[in-house]
Amino acid sequence: MPADLVAPLKKLPLPYSILSSRGSYVLQSILAYGSGGYVFKSHDNSAIKIVPFEELSADELFILTNIHHPNLIHAFDHGIVRLPLSVAQYYYFFALPLAPHTMQNISIKDVSFAQKIHWIQDLYCGLRFLHEHSYVHGDIHPKNVLINSRNQAQFTDFNLSYNVADYKTATSQICTPPFCSPLSLVNNEWVKDPLQAQAIQLHCDENIKRRLHDKCDLFAFGQLMTWILFSGDSFLMGSGGIDDIDSYVCNMIQFVSDEQQTLVTYLQQTIVKHHLHEQLLSYGMYNHSTQCTVQSIVEIMYKTLRVKQHDRMSIYELDCILSW
Repeated sequence: MPADLVAPLKKLPLPYSILSSRGSYVLQSILAYGSGGYVFKSHDNSAIKIVPFEELSADELFILTNIHHPNLIHAFDHGIVRLPLSVAQYYYFFALPLAPHTMQNISIKDVSFAQKIHWIQDLYCGLRFLHEHSYVHGDIHPKNVLINSRNQAQFTDFNLSYNVADYKTATSQICTPPFCSPLSLVNNEWVKDPLQAQAIQLHCDENIKRRLHDKCDLFAFGQLMTWILFSGDSFLMGSGGIDDIDSYVCNMIQFVSDEQQTLVTYLQQTIVKHHLHEQLLSYGMYNHSTQCTVQSIVEIMYKTLRVKQHDRMSIYELDCILSW
């Protein structure tokens, strides 16, 4: 069984200095961690992401260092670093701008409706730019959205991203269950047997190999959009939040059995519950200059949260709706 090369980063003696050709960074505290690596806060108020060199994703490296867009996080420094850890000596670091918040840790219910709309527009622009460069994010959810010092929303964590032209890197992706597209379950094919779907989803956090597609990002984007507009509620999400896999499985099985009715019921109930009509009206979005109504927002939710990929909108079909 291969050694866990990420876990030892927890034992890195802090403060710890790393050097690069552009300067030095003193790691002071852990900001976040996951299966892909650890993120540390540096003395210069930057975020230093460190990943085992053996597990470095070539696609993440390319996105963070070569794709520039205000709504995609970008590394201003990067390189190999040797760390005094027992398992692996060589790691790779990315120096990133430190964002005050992730979307997951802000109180989304206290955010103004106008601000939510702006963040959705930000994320749409970033995702479209990523897709235009033939990359799929692969793990869209609130924890992977940063709110920077300019109050812009940015996608981060491209550890599961891949180029759609590279089949090899697209066959072993794991996304966060409540935001997973149904078609990303196994081998890019929908599992029609609810019991089989349940078994697969219960093990969604293990190494299930499956091929993703750019429209899987669209399903996750629809989920994220409902999460933002409905203050933490999201379609197929259990009451326990984005880590409540058991509730997600039950909701997914219901979704399989009656996709249209499940979606329609959810949208009707949540629009009323969160007063979406009233918020749109107060935001002034019924005028001719914005061309935005509650129907257009519902259209996005309905046409991104579909079981079959060919029933979903593409990123380019959202232009006329989200380019407000």
